[in-house]
Amino acid sequence: AESALKDEKYTLKVLQSYNGLDSIPFDLTSLHKEARVLPHVHDMWPHVVSSLSDKNRISIQPEPFEATLQLLTTMAIVSGGEFIAKRMHTDLWPFLARVLEHGVRHVDLQTRSLDSLTIADTIDTGLLRTSEISPELTKSIRILILKALTLIASDNSSKDALRDLVTPAIPIVSKLATSHISSPEVQEAAKKSLASFANVNADELWLHLMLLTACSGEVYTISPPTCAGGRCSLPTIEELLPSCGSSPDKRAVIEGEFARDLLKSLAL
Repeated sequence: AESALKDEKYTLKVLQSYNGLDSIPFDLTSLHKEARVLPHVHDMWPHVVSSLSDKNRISIQPEPFEATLQLLTTMAIVSGGEFIAKRMHTDLWPFLARVLEHGVRHVDLQTRSLDSLTIADTIDTGLLRTSEISPELTKSIRILILKALTLIASDNSSKDALRDLVTPAIPIVSKLATSHISSPEVQEAAKKSLASFANVNADELWLHLMLLTACSGEVYTISPPTCAGGRCSLPTIEELLPSCGSSPDKRAVIEGEFARDLLKSLAL
């Protein structure tokens, strides 16, 4: 930190006042982050949002999109995650979720001159028609998003960036991991993302996986912990989870098997 800030006059004065780095009664690294890093993250944020969103119907290109996601991952790490958590949820997640759920338009259907855009173009007009969706572009962009989410969630320095969006993200990513429409590459990326979410909010992931397991008709029991003076009384899974109906369909069975396997592998 001293080396990184050696050209800053105020830092040199601080070092001189306390007779060197070892005598400073506070964390110089935190000073560096708060004084130099976070303002840069704040200034760059609007550009990141603009680059990752397709709100104005400008085409999504994989290469710059991937580069921006890499920048976002770096920003999450250097800022400690928490600094951008709310912004990730409110500014970015609506666009990322729409791509994960509905796909990406063909480039030729999205490319329009900025001069021709109107106020109406900035309003989300709803779901895409099937004919508008590019399967290959959708696959590429979804994998890029899922990999970025995995990297951010897996790193303890950045995981808090997903703190506010992990709850709505879990069911969307879970659906991609089990959907027969998803390509094997997307399914694998989604499974890794879902597993990494345990590092952000293990309880939320556990509850979702338990719901999938219960809805598949699987009987899942939990042994109550041993308490002083006897056994504790815990509610049943049926009491904890909402009703799923009596006859699970094929998709529910597939999701249940996936959830059960993931629960075992994560030991939540």
